[in-house]
Amino acid sequence: MSNKRKRGAAKCLKKFNDPEECTVKFNENGLAIGKNAATFKSWVGIEFRKRIPYHKVAKQVDKQLYDDLWEYIKESWKIPNNDAKDTVVKLGKVSMRNFRHTLATKYAQKDISPFETFKFLDKSYWDSFVVKVKSERFKKISRKAKKSAEKNTDHAHVGRMGFVGLEDVWEDRWKQLVESYPHLEVFGDERIQKYTVSRSYYNHLTKLYELPQHLLSDGEFKGTLHKFVSIYIHLYIYINHFYRNLFL
Repeated sequence: MSNKRKRGAAKCLKKFNDPEECTVKFNENGLAIGKNAATFKSWVGIEFRKRIPYHKVAKQVDKQLYDDLWEYIKESWKIPNNDAKDTVVKLGKVSMRNFRHTLATKYAQKDISPFETFKFLDKSYWDSFVVKVKSERFKKISRKAKKSAEKNTDHAHVGRMGFVGLEDVWEDRWKQLVESYPHLEVFGDERIQKYTVSRSYYNHLTKLYELPQHLLSDGEFKGTLHKFVSIYIHLYIYINHFYRNLFL
């Protein structure tokens, strides 16, 4: 690990004029925040692809590999403690799962070699990986996962930074959404407001954030927002009923 750490740290530092800027901060949930957060997230994804075996799913990977990789990340980014370890490793596993899917669908199943694009891949496992992803069992699992994904139309639009990236802008976007859709004023709960903002998308023609039709159409709430309204109504009825009985 020692030689690799030096090379990795050096590569990280090349992205900054000042070596002291090769640092990252985290919020209470262990998510990277601040000006270097996007670079850190991309860097972690790349390092997971380089160091975690692509031919194994997460549960098959030796835990020590994840521990060693975290120590390498700590050293490269001057992270003083392990508070963010679980979150960073979890995000790295997600990145690795997406990368494994790319290798399977865009390369292995199409008999295309990935080694020109991803020079760091270990060629010794490629043939067995190809056999695996071409098997009927793998295809069956993939079809099932695809059908499940197609049913999910409620996608978040939060960008590379995820929900952390919304923290500094969500209130302004919420105000703009309320101006565009006055019906939204009914939602006073911050969690519902953040959910709504995360589902909005930027319309380059109107230069405004808008809600998709599966949440609001013809002036009526749909899907999850409709469920939220139903909860508010039932809660309102319950509170009124409670106070009416209280003073009888």
